[in-house]
Amino acid sequence: LHSLTGSRPDVSIGYCREAISIADAQGFDEIRAFAESCLAHTYEVAGRLHDAVSAGERALTIFEARGNTWWACRTLWILSTAALYLGEWERSLAYCGRALELGRAAKDRRLQAVAAWRTGGTHLLRGDLVSALRCLEDAQALSPTPLDTAMIKAVQGNALVKAGNTRAGTALLAEAVEWFTRSQLHFSRTMTALRLGEGLLRDGDRDGAQALAGEILQASVGQGYRHAEALAERL
Repeated sequence: LHSLTGSRPDVSIGYCREAISIADAQGFDEIRAFAESCLAHTYEVAGRLHDAVSAGERALTIFEARGNTWWACRTLWILSTAALYLGEWERSLAYCGRALELGRAAKDRRLQAVAAWRTGGTHLLRGDLVSALRCLEDAQALSPTPLDTAMIKAVQGNALVKAGNTRAGTALLAEAVEWFTRSQLHFSRTMTALRLGEGLLRDGDRDGAQALAGEILQASVGQGYRHAEALAERL
């Protein structure tokens, strides 16, 4: 919860490590896996991507062995994003594919929707706009939750910007940023606002893009979002 709502990553990492220590002392393997999964997410937020993959893989092994579909999928989502940020496209797609298979086996529409839009996000960053938009359509058809609707808008808006439809793309990105702001999901808001800044720049609004990049840079330094800090510097 700290990692989602804006605390510095070291706060969440401390809680996760404490939970792992307690679980190890008592032999609570599945509780250790919960803590490792959360640790993987926090490492991802902090920009410690290789550490995120290592922690996520340890958690995933336990969840899959115990048939815990929901947490296996959640961990696969974290792993897919860490691989995505590392530029390991095929690995990210493989994680998304495993999550989609688990969601279909469980007949869980939300698990399928998240796997679909995350697959779309990977295709987008590897430059395959056609596949990205198709996956986003699949996700929308699964009646996503309000959170996932905002996530889909963020990816779809970025795709439209990269396809040259900057006005429509920035409109969707602005809607997603507003939703994340209202929901106090600071990391998601930060990453989506960076994409909005790219859209504004492509649309010729240099002042708007620079103001947004400066705001995100300052916030990312304060919150310890190293990956976002680098993206803000680039923008």
